Amino acid sequence: MSRLTVPWTTAVLLALAANLLAAGGKDTVRLEETYPPGSYVMTQQMKMHQDIAAAGQPPQKQDINQRLTVRMDVEPPDASGVRVLTLRYERVVQKVGQAGAIMTYDSAGPEEKNHPALAASLAPLAQAEVTVHIDSDNTVQAVKGLDAIFDAVSKQNPQAARSAKQWKKQFGDQAVGRLVERGSSMYPDKAVAVGESWNVENAMALPFLGDARTVLDCRLDRITGSDATRTAVITYTGTMQIAKPKAGRLQGANTTFKKASFEQKGTILYDLERRMGRETHLDQEGSMVMEITPPGKGGPGQAMTVTVDQHLTMTQTVRPAGTKAGAASKEAGEAKGTSH
Repeated sequence: MSRLTVPWTTAVLLALAANLLAAGGKDTVRLEETYPPGSYVMTQQMKMHQDIAAAGQPPQKQDINQRLTVRMDVEPPDASGVRVLTLRYERVVQKVGQAGAIMTYDSAGPEEKNHPALAASLAPLAQAEVTVHIDSDNTVQAVKGLDAIFDAVSKQNPQAARSAKQWKKQFGDQAVGRLVERGSSMYPDKAVAVGESWNVENAMALPFLGDARTVLDCRLDRITGSDATRTAVITYTGTMQIAKPKAGRLQGANTTFKKASFEQKGTILYDLERRMGRETHLDQEGSMVMEITPPGKGGPGQAMTVTVDQHLTMTQTVRPAGTKAGAASKEAGEAKGTSH
């Protein structure tokens, strides 16, 4: 009996077909921020430690803890696909420790216990109601609510005008719009399978720092749960750097940020039932170099170079209003230690 032979071209085609079938057999999921209609509670917890070094001065340490609680109501899309998100800041809490002194602010606490400097900047945020219009491509069309509040503070209290202007840049309408778009851009533009990776590049104007560029490598690490409780676990690592030096004024001094470079890593927990991110973790570490010229008696004082080493952690959660917080704690704990 003659031996059955397969031409090499046929063998290659069969191997290729087998590979395609294997690839096609992988389950893929579509990850995108859909903002389903409803009411949600969003919390953001941020902790930041900074070591500050300036020539001729003793080193300083600064610790900042901040917690924001925001109510988010999402309307159904209109005929053109535009959705309206209404954000109401229900509580703002911040604690700053530096050089042995501690400043605190709590929008839900007694006014007499709030530090005046923090109250001047954060009280307007605690009263804010912001509307965000997003089209079907998750592009922000309009943001309204915060700028008017900070402008009112400047008119009512000229002494707080400069601080209000700075906080407007950090928490104003444009900043909120950029953050909403950045969250949507973290997802790939196609369906992906477990183990697949994609790149994200963002350019964003940051308060004080100027134009920053973020480059991230994202990966669908795994899918947990089953049926209606499935969660996609996304990990990411990357960098954030400022594009060029930024000059401005910080706490009354002329300040130029010469350099800022940060390493980032984190995790996103994506709810596959509601089709939205429900928990995000960020761990950021890096340094900034700036030149500060404080005011002198007859004009500008002597310029000094200041180096700031920074470590920041942040967790943001989104849950339907009326549900208990901490439902994702087990998955979040597993995901925090995952990177690639």
